[in-house]
Amino acid sequence: MLRTDGPVATRPSDSTLELGEFLGAHGECLLQEIQTLLAELDGKVTRYTWLKSSQEAPKEQRAENMRSLAFMQTALEDITATVVGISMSSQSGPGTGTSDRLSSCG
Repeated sequence: MLRTDGPVATRPSDSTLELGEFLGAHGECLLQEIQTLLAELDGKVTRYTWLKSSQEAPKEQRAENMRSLAFMQTALEDITATVVGISMSSQSGPGTGTSDRLSSCG
C-alpha cells in the first residue's frame, strides 16, 4: 500500500549537483555495498559448510560439502566480477570521468 503521510525522498537539485554525478556516486556506493554483502555471505557460507562438515559427518558427506562450498564460492566470485564489470563499463562511456566519489558513501 502506498503511504502518503511520510516524508518524501528527494534528490539534490540540478543546480547543486549534476544528475550524472549524483547517480554515479550512488552507483559507487551500491557497488561497495554489494561487494561487502558478497564478502559477508562468502564468510557465512564457509562457516556454515564447515559446521555441517564436522567430524561427526560421514567422510563422503564432508567431501561433498567441500565440493559444494567450492561451487558456491565460485558463484559468488562470478557475481562480484559481473557487478564490477557493469560498473567499469558504465564508467567508460563518453563523457564519464572517474573521480574519487567513494568517500561520500555512507
